[in-house]
Amino acid sequence: MTDTISPARMQVRQDELTSIGIDSVHNPGTSVRKALQLLEAFSGVKRPIGVSELARRAGLPKSTAHRLLSALESGSFVERIGCNYQLSLRAFELGAGVREVRNRGVVGAAFPYLCELFAQTRQVVQLGMLDGNEVVLLEQLHPVSGVRTLDSVGDRLPANCTALGKAILAFSARSAIDAYLKDALTARTQRSVTDPRVFVEHLAVSRQLGVAVEISECHSGLSSIAAPVLVRGRAIGAVSITTASTAFNERALASTLRTVSTQITAALAAA
Repeated sequence: MTDTISPARMQVRQDELTSIGIDSVHNPGTSVRKALQLLEAFSGVKRPIGVSELARRAGLPKSTAHRLLSALESGSFVERIGCNYQLSLRAFELGAGVREVRNRGVVGAAFPYLCELFAQTRQVVQLGMLDGNEVVLLEQLHPVSGVRTLDSVGDRLPANCTALGKAILAFSARSAIDAYLKDALTARTQRSVTDPRVFVEHLAVSRQLGVAVEISECHSGLSSIAAPVLVRGRAIGAVSITTASTAFNERALASTLRTVSTQITAALAAA
C-alpha cells in the first residue's frame, strides 16, 4: 500500500519551510540563491556581523536574512555570537576542501617551500591564484614583528595591482590576457597601473625577467616581487615576497624567488 500525503499536510510542511526562509515547493531555486547571497555577504568580513548588516550586504530584507540565518545555523554553516553571526568551522572545512581540489594540490606542494622562503627572508610570503580578474590568496606567512599586510588567506585583490597577478598573467596565454583587459583595470593606490598598454608592457618585462614587481601599487608603502608556478609552461599560481617599499631590493630577492618557484613547479610535476 502506497503512503500518501494529504494536501493539508503538504501545506503545513510548506508553511514550516517557509518560516525558515525555504520555499521548497513553489520556488526552491529562489531560496537557494538567497541563502548563497547571504553566505557571500560574509566575504571579506573578519569579525562577527549583525543581521541588519548582512541583509544590507546581501540585498535581502532583514526578515528574510533572519530566517535564512536560522536555517544555516541549524545546518551548522554559521554560528551565532551574541546577536551577531560568523561562518562556522563546518564552512571552513568545506572551503579547505575546495582549496585543495580546485587548486590542484598547489597549496600542499608549495607549503614546505614557502616556509623555507620565509625562513630565508623573514618577510611576508604569499601564494595566490587567479580567479576571474582577481588574485585569491591561498596561503600567507608573515613575521611576528615588522611588515605585515592587511590581507589574509581567502582575500581577493585586483590582479593588475599585485605582483602575484602580474606574474600569473605574464605566463598565461594571450587569450587570457585579452580577456582580462576587456574590463577596466582597478586602482588601489595612486601608483596602480590602469593603462592597458602600460600594463601589457609590464607583463612583457615580467616574462623576460621571470619575476613580476609592484611598487606601492596595491598598498601604499609596501612592494612585492612574485614568480609564477608553472604547469606545462603556463602559470597556475604565483609566489611572492612583500617588504616595506623603503627596504625593497628587487635584485636581492629575485634570484631566491625564482629558485623557490622552480622548486614548487617541480614538486607539482612529480606529484
